[in-house]
Amino acid sequence: MRCLVCDGQMVRKQHWLYACANCGFCSSNLPPGGGRGIEGLEVLRRRNFASLCEWLGNHFSLPGKKVLEIGCAEGWFLEEARQRGMVACAIEPSPPHAEISRAKGFVVMDGFFPDDMTAPGAFDFIIFNDVFEHLPNPEAAIGRCEELLNSGGILVLNLPSNRGFIYRLASLLARVGQTHALERLWQKGFPSPHLSYFNPETLQRFVDRYSRLRHVGTFCLDTLVADGLWERIQASHPGIAGRFVYASLRLVLPVFRLLPKDIVVGVFEKQSHH
Repeated sequence: MRCLVCDGQMVRKQHWLYACANCGFCSSNLPPGGGRGIEGLEVLRRRNFASLCEWLGNHFSLPGKKVLEIGCAEGWFLEEARQRGMVACAIEPSPPHAEISRAKGFVVMDGFFPDDMTAPGAFDFIIFNDVFEHLPNPEAAIGRCEELLNSGGILVLNLPSNRGFIYRLASLLARVGQTHALERLWQKGFPSPHLSYFNPETLQRFVDRYSRLRHVGTFCLDTLVADGLWERIQASHPGIAGRFVYASLRLVLPVFRLLPKDIVVGVFEKQSHH
């Protein structure tokens, strides 16, 4: 296997997991799919979407701009975008989630991006919120995004980072045979597992390799907050084990905010060509 980012040699870490020996990009051979998200994430996601839109609003004009979200789930980001004056629509592979978002008044196409993308016209913003890492062909998705963006349009990739503290800790545990945490981060065994893991450097190199989009900014978002944490832990650690994990995380939350973040946002612009 060759690395999508730098064409380096991919080294097998688990029977399902590979890492580039050169740049650190990671990929899996887990089966792709579109499924329901993890319970307990609404508070965290809504908070992060507000922070994301605030960052965008500080750098770009948002009111009246047309935004496409790839994989909108229940429409939480679409609602935040609408509150900021943006004209929001989406494509969503899960029919129940698409219906929930349509019931909130949003135009939502059914299917997977980019194969099922049928909307005409171009967009001022295209955003992936915890979706890009699930794509089986991310290089094709980048190319399609570049085609769909207006000149000066913005691509936003909000995704997990393998430079974060949680990922590094899970990788360390896997080296001594404790693979559960790493499998959980990759959502192994879930309907829609992760197929890739970037970090700020590999994400920029990847976009540079497969598009002419210009990097304009990178920032991080929170990974853990107290609200909704119990439901989130119970989704993967039921029973006594879940209680232990929950209590441990609550104790370290104040310190955790000072550690390297596990969510990175890369922002890229389609340049004007005269």
